[in-house]
Amino acid sequence: MIQTQSLSLEFFPPRDIAAQEKLVRSAKTLQGLHPAYVSVTFGAGALPVRVP
Repeated sequence: MIQTQSLSLEFFPPRDIAAQEKLVRSAKTLQGLHPAYVSVTFGAGALPVRVP
């Protein structure tokens, strides 16, 4: 049996515009790793955030 490995990425919502820009840069950099899937975790005990 051949086993393969896969990579997944988890992101948390940014709290402000600067963090949003950093998230986008990070996601673009990590895109080259070809993750099997990406998830965004909302409401994990964090305060509500509104990013325009």
